[in-house]
Amino acid sequence: MPFARYLRCYAVTAAVFLALDAVWLAIIAPAYREALGPLMRSEPLWPVAIGFYLLFVLGLLVFAVYPASATRYAALRAALFGAITYATLELTNLALIAGWPAWLAAADIAWGGFVATAAASSGHRFR
Repeated sequence: MPFARYLRCYAVTAAVFLALDAVWLAIIAPAYREALGPLMRSEPLWPVAIGFYLLFVLGLLVFAVYPASATRYAALRAALFGAITYATLELTNLALIAGWPAWLAAADIAWGGFVATAAASSGHRFR
């Protein structure tokens, strides 16, 4: 398969993921600020955030998009990948950080499953 097809698939998957996550973050940011208070930075560490996005989309392609024979299987794999990866962060935070809101953990885990599903389903159509 030509490298250009991999790049196109990555770009579509990343674009959908970034667009949806931007909307989510705009909606949820005030709740994060209220719940986390002084733990939250005034500005993200952009190199770290970019690194997360690059790696997460790569993970979607490796574990969901390319192994799936059909879009519905990519969606299922992505839902699991997204929920599990977001749960790794959120459940660790619940276990270790006093006062970490359980509702925030649940919302983020659900969001991880949803946004991964949407991004991988879109990317699968371009693989």
